[in-house]
This record gives sequence, structure tokens and C-alpha cells, in this order.
Amino acid sequence: MASSSRSNIVLTFSTTSCEFQKSQIKLAFWLLPFVDARTFCYIFYMKIYLIEGVSGTGKTTVCEELNRRGYKAIEADEEIAHYADPKTGLPTNEKIPDNWIWNKEKFNKAIEQEGDSSIFICGGAMNQEDFKHHFNKVFTLHIDDETLKYRLLHRINNDFGKHPDELALQLEWNKGAVKYSKERGTILIDAIKPVSEVVDEILSHTE
Repeated sequence: MASSSRSNIVLTFSTTSCEFQKSQIKLAFWLLPFVDARTFCYIFYMKIYLIEGVSGTGKTTVCEELNRRGYKAIEADEEIAHYADPKTGLPTNEKIPDNWIWNKEKFNKAIEQEGDSSIFICGGAMNQEDFKHHFNKVFTLHIDDETLKYRLLHRINNDFGKHPDELALQLEWNKGAVKYSKERGTILIDAIKPVSEVVDEILSHTE
């Protein structure tokens, strides 16, 4: 049986600086008595949210709007994902959808921070389910097929989706997006609305 001293470990926490101060939070006896501030913040206070959706639903635009409002939002395609062999994790020049995966080291580096601010990961990859334990909530952006097709063919920040095969694949995936969201328990977001309203709705689920 654990000693009484260990069962009454008291660690203090400042929600603004992640520093231990006065007795505010009592941890259960099973928690190790020595936990660094960053780990404490990660486990108990820092929230990580995933904003996913097929290409063209507005993940990058939402990411930019979150950053504009002062939140920490990470463009996963730029900072976490790469083309690699799903089995070995080694980079590959075979640029096919199945090889678009998140790198574990890059992911961990992306979520490192001081403090307890929320982090939004915006993007998706074929192996994102391997990272689901990191996320407090997952938001799935969804739009109708016609809007998706228009966005993919006319966007200027990314050429992915303009090729007929890529466009057909995204439209096919979009057909099952709502069902897939319900099966996984994600929060479905109507991303046809202006980005300000889309972000407002996302944030309303994080308060």
C-alpha cells in the first residue's frame, strides 16, 4: 500500500506560466512525485485539437484564421507530413495518397511549447489514426461536392486536386465524409460558411 506522503502529493500550477506555486492541485498517489512543468501542462491543461477534412474543405484557411486570432495553429502539410513508406517511415519519391503520412518526431516537435495554450493541428494523413490519442477533440470540415470541385480547381495556394484523378479521388472520399465522421465521433463542421463563422463554431466547442 502506498504511503500517506505519496498519496497526498501536492503540486501547484499557474495557468499562465506553468510554474509550480501554491497548493492548488492534489494528484493521486500513483503519479510520480517529480513531474516537470512541461509534462504537467501537457497532461492536465494543454488541449490539442485536430481539424481534418478532404482537400479543399478549408483546413489551411481555418489555420490562418486561428493564427490571426492569436491561437497556435499548425499547418500539418507543411510541418508534420511528408511522403514516406507507411511500413518503414522512410522518405519516398512515390508521391501517392497512401504514402502521405505524419512523421512522429515532427509531430512531437510541433506540439512542444511552454504554457497551457491550446494547439490546433490542421490537416490529415493516411496514418493520422495513430495519433488520435493526442487529440481532445476532432473537427471534420465538410462541404458539398460542387463547392469542393470549384475550390480544388480554382485555388492558387496548392495544385493538388486539379488533376482529374486527384479530383475524382477527393470527390469520392467526400461522399463518405459525413458517415465517417459519425462513426468516429468527430464534430462535423459545415465549412461552406465564411471562415470567420467556421472558426467561431470550432471555438465554441473548445470552451
